[in-house]
Amino acid sequence: CRVLVVPFPERLSKVTRSDVFWGAASAAAAIVRYGLVLRRIVARLSPDVTHSNGMKMHVLSAVLPKRRRGLLLWHIRDFVAPPYMPLRSARLLRLLARFVPDRLLFNSVASRNAFFPRRAKERETDLPGIVYYDGVPLPDVSAGAEGPRRRAGLRVAMLGRIARWKGQDVFWRAAEALAGEFPAVRFIVAESATSEADRRFEEDLKQSARAGGLSHRVIFAGWVRRVQKFLGQVDILVHASVSPEPFGQVILEGMAAGIAVVATSAGGPLEIVEDGVNGRTYAPGDVGALTSLLRGLLLDESVRLRLGREARRTVESRFRLDAAAQQMERLYEVNAR
Repeated sequence: CRVLVVPFPERLSKVTRSDVFWGAASAAAAIVRYGLVLRRIVARLSPDVTHSNGMKMHVLSAVLPKRRRGLLLWHIRDFVAPPYMPLRSARLLRLLARFVPDRLLFNSVASRNAFFPRRAKERETDLPGIVYYDGVPLPDVSAGAEGPRRRAGLRVAMLGRIARWKGQDVFWRAAEALAGEFPAVRFIVAESATSEADRRFEEDLKQSARAGGLSHRVIFAGWVRRVQKFLGQVDILVHASVSPEPFGQVILEGMAAGIAVVATSAGGPLEIVEDGVNGRTYAPGDVGALTSLLRGLLLDESVRLRLGREARRTVESRFRLDAAAQQMERLYEVNAR
């Protein structure tokens, strides 16, 4: 697999989904320069398929010469609707989607419905685009919970970029409520913030932990390079996004590791987690519900282990990485003809 790395201009890299509309306008010069670089690369490679991932690349793909780019696929991995992004940004992407890409792929039914809000209410099964679920690798969990997870003190973790919409504050408040009841449990916030606003949010969380005397109980682990090794030392994985998640890749990673997962009941996670069967779900932002679910799992090892086993079976049957790769290969072959 040949990889060409073409770094984003600094101005363009700072455009977020919250300011796609005005951010793109203010970064117009950077977009033009970077677009010309992409045009030259595509003209030289003359691909059969150009697969665009992410909102910025979708917008930039509009500058690619149609006769040289081959089939252009937009892979929508975002919830193109408020509150995930401003309405004007969503409308811009929907407008471009009518003229720029040849095919649309969506990472969940939820993200496809959000992209076509009016039509989804009437005929969900007839919506344009293809729903394609990502797969995840299956780590070796032969030792199971009876192996590396049998240790003094359980670990409850949240893994994902630190951002207000990801709900680390919801997780923190649940941890605060449970800390006195379960003195041996450690609560872990893994990964870090990527924007200035999110870095302030992260620092506020750390300050809350220090002020509450819980610095030794609520651990901020920072960037995790070896995700599977990290998950191998976790007993419960929490997903806490306060607005609908487009899919929920970290949920799959936890389930593949055989961990009991607690996820919010909005967006893509509802297509992965069946409450009480292969995980638990709760309403976004409901600290009381999350606290109650975690308490039950911390007290009942048998339920915790059963949910982990069923979670693993779900990934094995529906979300294997090799099966997802084969499906993508078929999509390329069929749609590029």
